[in-house]
Amino acid sequence: MDLESSHEQTRQAAGSPIPRSGFVQPFDATTLARQLVVQLRGEQSQRSLSQRLGFSFNQVGKWESGATQIAWTDLLDLTRLLGIEVESAFRRFFWTFQDAFTPHAVINYFLADHRFAKGSVYRSSEVTRRLKSGEAQVMLVDVLNLMSLQPPLLLGWLAQLTPPTALPAVAEAYQIFSEQIEIVLNDPLAVFVETALTLEGYQSLEEHDEVYLARHATCSISALRATLKTLCEHQIVFFDGKKYRSSGAAFAFGSLTNPKLRGLTLYATSLAAQRYSSLPMANQHNDLINKCVSSVRATAVSKEAAEQIGNLVAQFHREVTKVVAADQGPKTNVQVCILHSFASVANAPNEVPEVE
Repeated sequence: MDLESSHEQTRQAAGSPIPRSGFVQPFDATTLARQLVVQLRGEQSQRSLSQRLGFSFNQVGKWESGATQIAWTDLLDLTRLLGIEVESAFRRFFWTFQDAFTPHAVINYFLADHRFAKGSVYRSSEVTRRLKSGEAQVMLVDVLNLMSLQPPLLLGWLAQLTPPTALPAVAEAYQIFSEQIEIVLNDPLAVFVETALTLEGYQSLEEHDEVYLARHATCSISALRATLKTLCEHQIVFFDGKKYRSSGAAFAFGSLTNPKLRGLTLYATSLAAQRYSSLPMANQHNDLINKCVSSVRATAVSKEAAEQIGNLVAQFHREVTKVVAADQGPKTNVQVCILHSFASVANAPNEVPEVE
């Protein structure tokens, strides 16, 4: 098969340019809050659960009907009664949260984080001000509204409480989200290719240039074609008649602890080991080359030093995120940031190594 025929098959796989919008459209947080209460209640009656929570009337029924909204503290009481550790789940998932687990500390965490702060006026500036100051009671719908600004994070957090497939408000979005994780599991290159499509250099081209795209995705042309075909089949990418474009349902797995995503870490780490020097690249004047540096260090440290290193790793990720968010320049390259810190004991094999 010649190159043009192969490329034509890949283009035909794009299908309709209409993206699967269930993942990118805003969620109805009010409906989601009601459905979450219903799902957590399970087989218990509304009145029985209301009494167990200390109410003399059917408060759970009011939450589920939408007559009243459930407060964040009420959700904590409900989940605690059901044996669900929300605080530990929250801290494990939103690992940069370091304050006391109070309602206003939680809401201010989202309002201060740039990923969520941009939508902090999701209801009104006055509501936001009252939430920040502590004048307004924090409701579950407030937290969900802010979480929904980063759908993957909302879906990942919900999955720690109950199967999102049982919540109609997010069921379709979670299915697409799960498919994306499977795509990355089977082909980590998908993340690099989808990111490369967003580069201004590619977007400014008159038509698709697979050499340009393969170079920035750091892969072969044959691998690029196969990955584009997969992305098109899942409607993450579509072909507009001239070149490929992201549908808007881009991969976003930040803060997720899903073990399946380790394949992406393995791929990126292997790529760094194969392609890049352990020293900064000498030519820093070429606009097509970003600064690249790779380093591995193994050293004996105390528990206190290990904790400081862990804090530095977390700080690194926070600072990189801020830099990316504030970046107003032309996007010319795909930058891969990898940083690991792990202890020998924590990663030792279960069996004692044999002496050879």
